[in-house]
Amino acid sequence: MSFRIADLYDQSYSCAGCDTSGLDRSAVNASTWTCLACGERLWIAMSDPAGNSYLVERLPAKALVVGDQVVYQKPRGLEAGEVRASDPGKRKGNWWFLAVERFGSDHVEPECYINRAV
Repeated sequence: MSFRIADLYDQSYSCAGCDTSGLDRSAVNASTWTCLACGERLWIAMSDPAGNSYLVERLPAKALVVGDQVVYQKPRGLEAGEVRASDPGKRKGNWWFLAVERFGSDHVEPECYINRAV
């Protein structure tokens, strides 16, 4: 299982700032998951072959707080769980610690983008 999700589950992108839905991938800054036209964070509709569907925004791990719902990849699709802990890791180096219901815990880079359900 992984917090990092390949964009192959992405179905569509929309921007509240531009009031635009169905954005083409070329209108997306995939480094920051923002709209190229206005710079606002995107909403991303995701679904997997099992029929699980989620609307998410991608945020750096360090922006997540306890109580957020995050969507993560499991062996055969997507699942969501509640953030139980989000804090600087105790590991050596620059790591962020996340603990998520039904996932467990992991250390990720603080700037690693994670799917937060909206």
